[in-house]
Amino acid sequence: MIQIGSKEEVALLLALFGTHTQPVKRPKPKSQG
Repeated sequence: MIQIGSKEEVALLLALFGTHTQPVKRPKPKSQG
């Protein structure tokens, strides 16, 4: 089903997970002050 190895697949997964894991860590650098 999910074959890990292709850079394209990994990038897609990272993009999907990245946007769901920390959606307020890049576009909101106001936390640091």
